[in-house]
Amino acid sequence: MKVNKEPRFSVNKLGEYLTAKPSRRKRIIEDQKYPKPFQGTVGYKEAREAIIKYIIKDYNLEILSDAVKLLKKSTKLKENEIANSIDVLDTVMLSELPDLSKVKKTRYRGSKEYLVLPLYLWVEVQSPMKK
Repeated sequence: MKVNKEPRFSVNKLGEYLTAKPSRRKRIIEDQKYPKPFQGTVGYKEAREAIIKYIIKDYNLEILSDAVKLLKKSTKLKENEIANSIDVLDTVMLSELPDLSKVKKTRYRGSKEYLVLPLYLWVEVQSPMKK
């Protein structure tokens, strides 16, 4: 369990503390001293999946283009999620990423507890000296 030994408070929690009842004040202090690990979900699954495949397949632009087309036709996602996903895919398409063609790339399948990458991608780098 993580413990914040140095006193600290977020501005939002300080504002809430100032108007809270005593029981809520106690809870706010406990939450600031003993923060819980992030339990939220990460959105933009379609964009993340497309970017992972794009990197693994050595920057095949067709993967991102197809993802943009699918997003434009989507009816199950919120309008802002579609727009933001398309924006990030467009940005990746225009980016000059490092040459990873000689690097073995695989999808990360391990425990998020030990390694958290926004795209859940594990890159294994092999030395050219080893045969």
